[in-house]
Amino acid sequence: MTAPVVEITQFRVEPPLVDHAPASLSRLGTFSAWTTALTWLSRRVAESGPHHVDGLFYFRLDEIVLDAELRIVRTLVFGADYRCRGIINGDGDKPWRGCPSEECRYKLGDIVGFVSPYAPEYRVGIVLAQPPTPEDARRGRLTVADNRYLVGTLDAEGKPETDAHSDVHRALIFPVEHDVPSEVRGALQRRGERHLR
Repeated sequence: MTAPVVEITQFRVEPPLVDHAPASLSRLGTFSAWTTALTWLSRRVAESGPHHVDGLFYFRLDEIVLDAELRIVRTLVFGADYRCRGIINGDGDKPWRGCPSEECRYKLGDIVGFVSPYAPEYRVGIVLAQPPTPEDARRGRLTVADNRYLVGTLDAEGKPETDAHSDVHRALIFPVEHDVPSEVRGALQRRGERHLR
């Protein structure tokens, strides 16, 4: 097997941040080692000066094994300020012990934002479930792939009568600090209530 490389992708959503706003993805480079990639990213962030960004802006660094079936080994997510938001382990089958509820940043009913893994667009959703707890792990086998929030979303017409959702790692969820129209917030709350029934 060949040594892994690190690919840096920039994600950006221009304002206004609304459900289904288009997201742009730019592959910035592929590097032979983590140290090289992190040095390059640090320099890029420093050269761009103070990073007050309207909209949403972050970097995803994927460690990729070439010429292998399992491609992404590990992912680091950095904010526009070059702070690491989290690490996503690529080995989804590896056993995982759960996350205590009190350590979860987002609580049930929180309105959050994320870039959809299925289409390059920003989604606004409601937290329907936190990652499984250590108690859940004792009841059944959990893997690293279970370390996700369940985030409910509205359908394409903005209606809550749907089962649409995404499983999103905490590093890729962002607090919603922008205005959310009252009708969208109300629809998301109804979406959350539907999940509890």
